[in-house]
Amino acid sequence: MPILSFSSNDIDVITGKKRRTIRKLWKTPLKKGDRLYCYWNLVSKEKMKIFEAIVTDVEDIAFEDIVDNDDVAREEGFKDSKEMLKEFKKMYGGRVDNSDKFQIIYFEKLDIDDWKGDKIDEKSMITKRADILFDSGKFDKSTMCYDAALRIDPHDVYLLNKQGDNLSRLGKFDEAIDCYDKALEIEPDNVYILNNKAIALLNAGDLDGALKSSTIAYNYSPSSPIVLYWRGFILEVLGEYDKALRVYDKLIVIDSENPEVWNSRGNLLTDMG
Repeated sequence: MPILSFSSNDIDVITGKKRRTIRKLWKTPLKKGDRLYCYWNLVSKEKMKIFEAIVTDVEDIAFEDIVDNDDVAREEGFKDSKEMLKEFKKMYGGRVDNSDKFQIIYFEKLDIDDWKGDKIDEKSMITKRADILFDSGKFDKSTMCYDAALRIDPHDVYLLNKQGDNLSRLGKFDEAIDCYDKALEIEPDNVYILNNKAIALLNAGDLDGALKSSTIAYNYSPSSPIVLYWRGFILEVLGEYDKALRVYDKLIVIDSENPEVWNSRGNLLTDMG
C-alpha cells in the first residue's frame, strides 16, 4: 500500500491542479497502475487522509537532472530548483546527495466511491482547510479550496458566501457578487448574505445597488446590528446624512456597547457640522 505525504500548504493537490510529484526511488519502485494513499502531514498530529489515486505514469530521473532544473521545479510547483532542493532536504531529513535516484510520479485522483481504504468527508476536509487559510489571510489559496469544495457541492450556501467574502478581499467584486447571488437563489431571506452583497456592491462602486441590497436585508431584519451599521454607512456615502443619522440613532439603542457604532455616529455628526 504505497503512501504519499503532502504538506498541508500544498493546496494544488486537493484542487486537482497538481497531478504529479517527485520522490526518492523506493526499494520497490512505483509503477503504472499502483494505488496511492495520500495524506497531509503524515508524521504529525495533523495527519489527515486527503484522497486515493492511481499512478498513471512514472519517470526515473537522476538527482543531477533535477538539482539545477528550474523547469522541473516550476512544474512541481516551486519557484525554482533551489526552493525544490530545500524542500527535498526538509522532506528527507537533509539526506539528499548526487547518488540518489528519483521518480516523477503522475497520478489521477479517484472518485471517493472507488476508494478501497477508509472514506472521508472530502467536502468537509477541503472546507476546513479553506477556512483556516481564510482566517490566516491567505485569500489566494483559500479561494482555490472553496472552489474545489464548490465543485463537490455547488449549492452549499455557506461555501458560496465564504467564497464571496474571499473574492471580495481579493478585490474581485463582480465574482463575489455572483457568488452571493447564487446563494440568495437558495436562501433569498439570508440577511447576512444580502448585507455582504451590499458591501461588495459598495466596493464595486454601485452605490444604488448597495442601497437596494441593504434595504432588502433591512426589511427582513430591521433590528440586525450589522445590517444597520452598513446601512448607515452606505447612506452616509450617498450623502443622505439625515437618514444615516436616524439609522445610527436606532443602532445606538440596540448596540450601545459597540465603540464602532459611537465612532461612526461621531464621524457623521462631524461631517454634518
